[in-house]
Amino acid sequence: MQKVSTISAVLGPESLDGGIEINIDNNTYRTGSTCRQVSKDDQKLARSQRSFRADFWFYRKRMNMNVEAKRSNDALLVVLDGGAFLGAVQPGLVSYLQEKNVDVCAYAGISIGSWISTLVCNGKSQEEMREFMLKHFLKSLTRGILVPPWRDPLRMLAGGIFDHLPLTQQLVKELNLSPQPNLRIVSYDLLSRKPFVFEGTDYPLDIALAASCSPYPVVRPVRYVDEKGELHLLVDACAYLLHKRFFTEPTLVARMFPIKMRSSQSDETEVMIGYPFGKVIRRVSPAEFDKYRLFGYARAASTLAPLLSEGKLPLR
Repeated sequence: MQKVSTISAVLGPESLDGGIEINIDNNTYRTGSTCRQVSKDDQKLARSQRSFRADFWFYRKRMNMNVEAKRSNDALLVVLDGGAFLGAVQPGLVSYLQEKNVDVCAYAGISIGSWISTLVCNGKSQEEMREFMLKHFLKSLTRGILVPPWRDPLRMLAGGIFDHLPLTQQLVKELNLSPQPNLRIVSYDLLSRKPFVFEGTDYPLDIALAASCSPYPVVRPVRYVDEKGELHLLVDACAYLLHKRFFTEPTLVARMFPIKMRSSQSDETEVMIGYPFGKVIRRVSPAEFDKYRLFGYARAASTLAPLLSEGKLPLR
């Protein structure tokens, strides 16, 4: 029928595969591989295309709203950026997410973000994260100076002044840390020139943390052979985060520096939590840690509170 072809022309080919039912003035129309009227009376089908198009796009808008609402129920992957001692702001962000019952499916970290993510996923408290930043993290920077990796010539050839791996192994054991299903540690492979993500529960956590905290060429790359027997030479991936996306899930990215080389996608939420002119490689005092932590909490609140009030973040 000519009237049916008119509907098809208005709907467009992209809408003919969903089996959608549209009700207009008590007449019901269904789209499928063809478009046909299923009501008894088709006289009102002759209304103008402009009016019909308006009704249809209103319906599609409602459909899109429903899709967005569904997306808002998907748990977030929280990515914590690197920044050495500026990482003291990250426990503040974590505290805000936990306080507001934001649904987080996993934490992913780069550099200091990998340590904070590991502590969170291992159930460590805010006080334990504070102790780590004030006591243990400094050791991981200073005791790694000029530790020669004599047993690994490949790492020696790659260069670097610091060697994080020996102390990282000690800290992982001392703090009783282990890989967790909701933990992802991000590094960058110098050999393949691609990001390398440790996830699951079957990998050496000390190697993953040391690799993620090895900014090349200051710190020596970490050698790792995966389960397939492939060799990787792993370093810090902070620079890669500036212009590439690591994960496909709905993501909350906690950035430390106002440097960005790409636009955020629709399912990415960004929070700038880095403390302005804060210490990066110098040790923070207890008072400074508390100030940084509160700053991270406040920045998270100012950015995420409007999204929470609009229902755009998932809740547990």
